[in-house]
Amino acid sequence: MENNIEQNQLLSLKILLGDNKIEKGLRLADQLIKQKYKVKEIYLLIKKALIKKKIIDKNPNLSKLENLINNKDYVCAKYLFSHNSQIFSKSAKALFLAGTAFSELNEIDEAIKLYDMAIELDPTNIKIRKTVSTFYMSIGNLEKAIHEFNFIKNHNPLDGENHRLLSRTKKYLRSNDPHIKEMEKLRLDPELNKEQRININFALGNIFENLKSYKKSEQYYELANNEQDSRLIYDSRKEEHISELIIKNFNLEKIKHLQLNRKKNRQLFILGMPRSGTTLVEQILSSHPDVFGGGELPFIENYLLSNRGSIGLRMPEILINPSEHAIEEFHNYYNQCLDLLNYKKKIYY
Repeated sequence: MENNIEQNQLLSLKILLGDNKIEKGLRLADQLIKQKYKVKEIYLLIKKALIKKKIIDKNPNLSKLENLINNKDYVCAKYLFSHNSQIFSKSAKALFLAGTAFSELNEIDEAIKLYDMAIELDPTNIKIRKTVSTFYMSIGNLEKAIHEFNFIKNHNPLDGENHRLLSRTKKYLRSNDPHIKEMEKLRLDPELNKEQRININFALGNIFENLKSYKKSEQYYELANNEQDSRLIYDSRKEEHISELIIKNFNLEKIKHLQLNRKKNRQLFILGMPRSGTTLVEQILSSHPDVFGGGELPFIENYLLSNRGSIGLRMPEILINPSEHAIEEFHNYYNQCLDLLNYKKKIYY
């Protein structure tokens, strides 16, 4: 039975590559390789497809790798880097870009290795350090995240966003912590721009809230929010129009009418605010042999961006004009994308 499934997936792979759906095809190819199914044949298919699309050639190009990352063609970027790893491994930027590709593909160990190599080659590159710091924060390695945040802080003390991220990662036990004192002094520095000051005030508000110094917390939150409000251009008429569209298109009767009859659902969505425990829930659930944890998947966002309506990103076409056909198309698109992650698992999230 399993062999038949893999044969069907191999056929699907050939169709995807034949239709020039390279990124989708390579995602499926990755899964077949991980299942150790006809590895040599699949590697040959991958190489031929990448040569045909001129992704790999005799002259490895760093800008090509960067373009693939910017276009979210992460598997293509992965294979471009792997094919030219000896050359690209001499460039901190190439290692950094490859680390981003592996990170987005949830291949965490390889991402860590590549990020570490990039930092070793270019230790004072703040752009690389900033990405790596938030990467470690996202995977729960707080010790390494704090190390990176402190490195950035020491080299660029005016970086308000970095102070805010550090404040959300580090645990403060007392109000005279050196970092708190540093930010209280820094927020008065005339060299700070408005955005930097907003970040620092939010950081202090969060810290004093956690220390249960609520009056101080309120003061800093108020300062941050007042300055933030002064930067925003708010159009109440646009918000009213969007609200009216949602109410019109998604009343109880319409929602019931648009529901698809599916006896089995493979998707399990974990929703929550940042740092609320969603990653821990994912790790617990994915320990079950029938469950595959996909991380923060981009499929919904990608679909909505490619089907956006007259109001742009905020109101894609499927939200403006919902229909059974549109819901069915979205449902099929999402499930096909899940199959490219791991076609053997019964439940995905």
